[in-house]
Amino acid sequence: MMQVESGRENRQQAGDEGGWTSESKPHPLWFCLPPSRSGQALTEFALALPMLLLVLLGAIDLGRAYSAYVTITNASREGARAAAAGVPGSATWISAIQNRAIQEANNSGITLTASNITVTCAPVDESSGFNLGHCSAMSIGDPIRVTITYNFNFITTYIFGIGSVPISDYTVMAASRIL
Repeated sequence: MMQVESGRENRQQAGDEGGWTSESKPHPLWFCLPPSRSGQALTEFALALPMLLLVLLGAIDLGRAYSAYVTITNASREGARAAAAGVPGSATWISAIQNRAIQEANNSGITLTASNITVTCAPVDESSGFNLGHCSAMSIGDPIRVTITYNFNFITTYIFGIGSVPISDYTVMAASRIL
């Protein structure tokens, strides 16, 4: 029986590299690699990319919404603190509270106007609830509530047409002195 040797084995025994030059030499594991599937990988990536971007934008939007909520909370707290520090019970007093809350929000990158901020007061027993009418006859210990409402726009709004979402928070503090 005659033994047949492959051409590759013959070349290796002869010291030949199999006709490969150093520039065109295949990867050492070329026999383990599957056939080229770059087209399949590109297609799968093109199908998965929109979903990945949507998840990324959603995560960014949630972070921005939480940051806006924290800013609104801090602004209402600053307004209530300014209200509790001195309660003259006049329109200039309410605008001073609103200006303090606006300033706090602007320092954090949220733009508020006076129409976003509501200042209400209640008697100590809170029998009649919070309203602006109680602010003119305040006494020490009466609760003052500063409510802020902000319309938050998502980045994904432009993709899905969601619109804005109102974010609201309030802080109640007791009047500590009357001016």
